[in-house]
Amino acid sequence: MIFLTRKQKTTLINKNKNMQELTKATLLQELSSNPVIVIKFEASWCSSCQATREMFERISNEFPQAKFASIDLANNQEIMDSYNIEDLPTIAVFKNGKEETRIAGVKTEQALRAKLASSLKQA
Repeated sequence: MIFLTRKQKTTLINKNKNMQELTKATLLQELSSNPVIVIKFEASWCSSCQATREMFERISNEFPQAKFASIDLANNQEIMDSYNIEDLPTIAVFKNGKEETRIAGVKTEQALRAKLASSLKQA
């Protein structure tokens, strides 16, 4: 198991200009200002979320037509409820502000890549 501090997570995200860490305040703004955005709903206490962070970042570089972002739900229960997030991590593809695809409980990089490729091919 790998646990990252907030500073380590920020450093990791800042390496990839395509990635952004969202907050409750920026979530709706990003959904409305990006035609295609892939959001990873995660929690700082979730070991599976931390384990898939590098994989999500690597894959984001393969899909320049979409913006990639994550949001920590540890202190955002209302977002979990609003988006009906039941499993962590959950990755959702939004097109023009509407959820098009949901991938819950990411298992492998190949599976995630294939699902995103299928969802983003029209983007």
